[in-house]
Amino acid sequence: MKIGVFERAESIALLLKRNPEMSVEDAGRLAEVLDDLPLAIGQAASWLATTEMPVAQYMNLLTRKRRELGELAHREDYEVAVAAAWTVALERLDQENPVALQLLQACSFMAPEPISLELFLTPRNFNISPEMDATLQNPSRLNLAFRQIERYGLARTDYREQTIQLHRLVRNVVIDQLSADDQEEMRHAAHLLLAGGNPGNAGGAAQWPRFHALLPHVFASNIIDCEDEWARQLAIDIVGFLFFLGDQRGCREYALKVVDRWRTMLAPEDPQILKAARWLAFVERQLGNFAAAAAINADCLEKLRASVGHDDEETLDAMILVADDRRAAGDFAGAVRLGSEAYEISNRVFGPDYPHTLTTAHSLGASLRAAGDFRTALQQDMDTVRRRVAVLGPDHPLSLLTQNGLTLDLREYGEYIEAHKQQELLYERTHRALGPSHPITLLAARNLAVARRRAGDQTAARKLAKETMDVLRTMSGELSPEAIACALDYAVDLRENDQLDDAKELAEQTWHEYRDKLRPDHPYTLYARTNLGIVLRLLGEADAARDHDSAAYAGLRESLGPDHVLTLTCATNLASDLAAAGDHAAALDLDADTMTRSERMLGPEHPSTLACSLNYAFDLIGVGRAEEGNQRFNAVVDAYRRVLGREHPAIAAALAGERANCDVDPMPL
Repeated sequence: MKIGVFERAESIALLLKRNPEMSVEDAGRLAEVLDDLPLAIGQAASWLATTEMPVAQYMNLLTRKRRELGELAHREDYEVAVAAAWTVALERLDQENPVALQLLQACSFMAPEPISLELFLTPRNFNISPEMDATLQNPSRLNLAFRQIERYGLARTDYREQTIQLHRLVRNVVIDQLSADDQEEMRHAAHLLLAGGNPGNAGGAAQWPRFHALLPHVFASNIIDCEDEWARQLAIDIVGFLFFLGDQRGCREYALKVVDRWRTMLAPEDPQILKAARWLAFVERQLGNFAAAAAINADCLEKLRASVGHDDEETLDAMILVADDRRAAGDFAGAVRLGSEAYEISNRVFGPDYPHTLTTAHSLGASLRAAGDFRTALQQDMDTVRRRVAVLGPDHPLSLLTQNGLTLDLREYGEYIEAHKQQELLYERTHRALGPSHPITLLAARNLAVARRRAGDQTAARKLAKETMDVLRTMSGELSPEAIACALDYAVDLRENDQLDDAKELAEQTWHEYRDKLRPDHPYTLYARTNLGIVLRLLGEADAARDHDSAAYAGLRESLGPDHVLTLTCATNLASDLAAAGDHAAALDLDADTMTRSERMLGPEHPSTLACSLNYAFDLIGVGRAEEGNQRFNAVVDAYRRVLGREHPAIAAALAGERANCDVDPMPL
């Protein structure tokens, strides 16, 4: 990139402003030597004002340096006049304080962004060079070195922010004057300085400003090439920081870069490459790349069990990731088994309040919820929330994540009104703590949209679901798990608002997306089919609705069993298809079986049980048992009023003679 030039009069004015004793003629000759380049003129003005060197002597130095640097003139990013001016200053700095030059050289391998002076104040012995190590241990020497760097115009110090910053071209000049071996040595020095500034605890928001400050320098210095374990740990923590910050795509990109590089540097069973690989797998799963995530995690678990044993923290971390992969694959029971094993070991070895134990507890809660055991999930998550808040604080991302799971448990347990109340408060807190577009905030927003609909506030639910779906599609892509799930939620909202054609289009889309992203017989794919079946039945396409619901019911019954909540809700909807076709006897039999199972699994006054019981009342009336049907109908409406409140739309629909449709909104995978 070519730099603009001053008019000659502008060059002379700047030189005279800093050096009023200089003649106009000398200023003009110096400007000519410097090609009127603003950076070179500024550096020359500063140099002459600082050193009081005669202009003629300075011009001789510049002319000699220009000849020496002439071979670099062909580079587009290289202005020889600027390089000559800074080279003069660099040579003087080397004469007066060689360690100051070494510090400048190390900084040159960082980004042309502000560098926190805290990096140089750490007490750790870096073993960079005896001279630099001694300076880093001596505040007086260190301050003198920075003063001399600034004195010669080689960097700018911001005393308010406590940072030092090199211009991009200064960095280029400094690096170009180093041999290949010296470049490697000073790049390594930069890595060690950056590693010393690692604040750790990437999930703690209090540390994020320091990670933000390190980020451009970690990238610019290629710290992943470093042989030092502390430097590599910073690379791992940057991956974690990007995730907790909410930049899932950036997290994946850097994690992939780290893993690819370390595969050429480290042994396959090295703990750091396995840690980085698990971060990569974790974010791959968040973005919906389930097969890739599962393959990486399975490989890591096998290697860790062989290298460090079954009870090691790293092995347990891999175990819960594999359990999460099983949950994502629809093997909810397998996820619970492996998650329970990991939790029991972690609890025994590390104790219930250890952060890793809390991570295993959170994972187990999610698997219990997916398996339909809402009572146990609720108990598990209540304990995990209490401990995470005590250990990490109430607004830590992980605390907020588990609290979101807790309100999910409460909602699926049947406490729609209380879950809605708590989720409104949680969403406000999450929005305030993490911002509107953080993945955990969007997760809370999706949960809130469903909670609003379940509590009867359909207009607010529909609005929030649409807003959240649009943001998720923009940030993570239409095929990310949360974007698909939110689209399915929104399709239900459209259906509840009688926008049946739009609901059908979106419901069909989500079915196809789940089918392609997961597999045709995955529980979420099958439930997307029954969601589509409801819309088709309401549109009068009874045969198509029954085909979808029959296939979904058979698949769910086979994969999850007859008592899982997904199977039960699908059965309720299939019975409505039978009733719509006039087969009230078959509908009655199916609803009777479903109601009995639902009362046992969910409880007699769970809204899903009541929905099935309402339809059973209509079935009784349909087969001529009107008195029995009316009695049950009245009992269900009374229960609805107790559970949902007197103004809930479900009551109005029941009084209008409409059969209840059962929804199960997808829980986070």
